[in-house]
Amino acid sequence: MLLLGGSFLTAQVSPSQAPLEARGFSIGNLHLYPLGWSSEGRWGALIGTERKLGQSEIIILVIDAVTDEILHRSDPLPQTTSVASFWERYYRRIDEIIATYKLESSLRPDVRDASLYTGGYSYEFVLESGARSKQGYTLSIKSSRGDSKRIYTSPPGRQGVDVKLLGAFVSPFEQRALAVLYEDSSYRFIGAHLTLGFIRESKRDSRKPVDNSDALISAIINGQSYLVKNRLAAGFNPNQKDSRGYSGVLIAARLGHWQIMGDLLAAGASPNGKDSEGRTSLHHAAFVQNEEAIRKLLSAGANPRVKDSAGLSPAQLVVSPKLKEVLR
Repeated sequence: MLLLGGSFLTAQVSPSQAPLEARGFSIGNLHLYPLGWSSEGRWGALIGTERKLGQSEIIILVIDAVTDEILHRSDPLPQTTSVASFWERYYRRIDEIIATYKLESSLRPDVRDASLYTGGYSYEFVLESGARSKQGYTLSIKSSRGDSKRIYTSPPGRQGVDVKLLGAFVSPFEQRALAVLYEDSSYRFIGAHLTLGFIRESKRDSRKPVDNSDALISAIINGQSYLVKNRLAAGFNPNQKDSRGYSGVLIAARLGHWQIMGDLLAAGASPNGKDSEGRTSLHHAAFVQNEEAIRKLLSAGANPRVKDSAGLSPAQLVVSPKLKEVLR
């Protein structure tokens, strides 16, 4: 719910490349045909539904596995007699969607059950259904590190009677898994990062909110501007640092996520953090000659006289006399 070396799939899809059904995840009259992943956390699939009187249809679905947003959902398309015939009829449309969302169709999801092992740790998705209450249901994930996190809570009033946890897909790119649920005769896909946002079980206190501050850093790293704004609005600390001690503003500047950097500054983040080379966000903005970013950082209180480990100030990294004057 991704980039490949700075490029994306452009090869033409042929009818012979119709995806195979992920049979471990099919249930009732639903059938799942994975299309592939992208390095930006997007995942695509064909979902077939058998209707009454022998009729069947397929939708083309692309989701952001980081934010759980639906990026593309086609109208129901007639399946005709088989997936192969459907592919032959619609593969040009699917090829366009694959290219638009940068899906790599050669990378089929690694199919796992709700318990999985990857990256040296085991994980287990846990569904807690409120079948006897009006509290809905929750989906959590636990790891062999001894920590866990809650990744989804259904809206109030959903008893979860018709909800089943079918299993999970593991992304071939990042430490991320995609849980697959059956809910009210349809699929629900819920993404979970496998290292960020966890808290140790021994530190959990039901009276205190869960600390998901790493989730903001994850959104910044992934360039998820919409998610960063949502998390800042939800009260996440704009000065949160990663395990290296790098601030969100510094990470955004190093990665060239200038809009995200501006949103963090607007939320009150400090602009003066340094990386391992002594460079500030202002150094990174000056290096790429980004006048707008430079002015935002200065307005937020960035110090233009800080020198990096090579003895260079931001003003010494710019070419334009105008920018040199701005940085004086």
